[in-house]
Amino acid sequence: MFAQLPGAKLPLITQIIIGISHATIHYGLWIGIGVIIAGFLVRAWASVRKRPARLGRLDTSFPDHRPADGQFAMARFCRMLGTLLGAGVPLVQG
Repeated sequence: MFAQLPGAKLPLITQIIIGISHATIHYGLWIGIGVIIAGFLVRAWASVRKRPARLGRLDTSFPDHRPADGQFAMARFCRMLGTLLGAGVPLVQG
């Protein structure tokens, strides 16, 4: 449809999707092989014995975020429960 219009240009998102489609059609095998190799490399890197020591040092440099995670989860729960109760859903079902 767009090809028939003189001077028409496809939207950027459409151009990206068509480009990904062409790359998958023409280079799908190589992309798949690359993904598999990358997966093996990441798995090999994760099994290196020095990695836990590096992560241990990295973990101590960041503040403890677990209490904040619990507070965010509680806030989401309360917000959702309030929405359900406001919509007329009984408390037990909510």
